[in-house]
Amino acid sequence: MATDIPAWIHASNQPPAWSLAALADPAAGPEQRLSACQSLIQNGVVHWTLPHAEALCRTPEVAERAEQLVALCRMLWDCDLTAPAAIPATLARDPAAGNYWMVPAGSTTTLLAFTGRARRLSVSVYLMQRILEPFGVNVIYLFDPADSFYIGGIGGRWTGMEPTVELLRRLCDGFGTRTLYCLGQSTGGYGALRYGLDLGAEAVLAFSPMIWQVMRPRPLARISQLLGRPVGAEEVDLRHLYAGRERHPRARIVCGGDNAADLRSAAMLAGLPGIDRHILPSVSDHAVITTLLQSGDLRRMIGEFLGMTCPD
Repeated sequence: MATDIPAWIHASNQPPAWSLAALADPAAGPEQRLSACQSLIQNGVVHWTLPHAEALCRTPEVAERAEQLVALCRMLWDCDLTAPAAIPATLARDPAAGNYWMVPAGSTTTLLAFTGRARRLSVSVYLMQRILEPFGVNVIYLFDPADSFYIGGIGGRWTGMEPTVELLRRLCDGFGTRTLYCLGQSTGGYGALRYGLDLGAEAVLAFSPMIWQVMRPRPLARISQLLGRPVGAEEVDLRHLYAGRERHPRARIVCGGDNAADLRSAAMLAGLPGIDRHILPSVSDHAVITTLLQSGDLRRMIGEFLGMTCPD
């Protein structure tokens, strides 16, 4: 199906083919078309998707949800990726560390964004970057295809934390960074909290971080195999690590109130100074960035986190 989605979008973040096919198929049902619209919007394809969402508003069984998607399209109008201007980013292919995505903004403030298992932050990194652009901060997007909770490093090279921390320090110094923030989702939420501690970040914003899960036998065995040495629960226990430091970043943990696993993770750091838990009532979804995006609260929350006014 031909679209005006530009070629500069990396293959891993192209909208899924099924969503484009569903909207091209006259026989596709309204639920399938609605899911396709939602998927495209989460990938930053906003302008192109709006007419399809508007058409679904005339179908009674999905009208209410379609109207919510139309409102979301209008809210994200300036974040669209099909617009002519590409994001001025550099995908770095570091032989030692693997791939990471750098978006300079000429700022003394840098944000490290730790993606989750699917190399996303619930939404594509492209849409997230459009959301972050108005804040004018440098951003470095990090990926962990080995699913090691970032204990093994970044980009699939499995070099471990110490070399990765040193690399990130060098990258931040190259930006002239004076203030560092970390943000992450899911396993990336754990990564943001862990690296924020070792890098001396000002603050961490962790969406549904997987904190207790990393201490289970299977993840520990996988990380041990990647690093070629035994890794015990104490080495990855965030509460133990944060409580043992004289100074640690202030942190906000955001999760759904109806997600038992995420609430359990949030409780792991409860009571430590500077740790704030933000529980979203009646939310069971692990991908709370999408929830906040749909409610219109994501930009405001990020602005508060960075100590900046939310852009209009």
